[in-house]
Amino acid sequence: MRPLLSLALTALAFFVVVACVSHDDPVGRALGSRDESSTSPELIKQASEFGGVAIPTGAEVLQAHVDSAMDTRHQLVLKMSPADLPTLLTESHFTKPLTRDYPPFEPIIAGPDLASSPSVVRAQDRYRNSAGKSVYRTVIVDEREPDVRFVHLNMYTT
Repeated sequence: MRPLLSLALTALAFFVVVACVSHDDPVGRALGSRDESSTSPELIKQASEFGGVAIPTGAEVLQAHVDSAMDTRHQLVLKMSPADLPTLLTESHFTKPLTRDYPPFEPIIAGPDLASSPSVVRAQDRYRNSAGKSVYRTVIVDEREPDVRFVHLNMYTT
């Protein structure tokens, strides 16, 4: 009878410990990893410097995001006028032209769903940032409205 009671108490203790463990624990995450989204000026500056992005004065930042562990990825979503788009691309030294994009689209972090847009264009290039790292950049432009562009920038070091 004693071994059965001991086994039952051990099982109970195990279930209590498992139930009390926070499910937000970063189990499996690398030490020093980061996952943050906001519209804070600091995060926007980090993202734009990381990817060499010159945000036009009239652009509105809808969201900035960073996730990092072994590699780093910054994302920016901008809302701007069509007239500001060439400024963004030129001053950010994008080297590839925008071409038509089709579903399935990459996941986005803010703005309208790309699948509902009649026109989406994109470009990818590689940029060497001020820290000397090669950054792969993807720009996706949602052209759903004649007077607004939703610009999704994904920049990563993979």
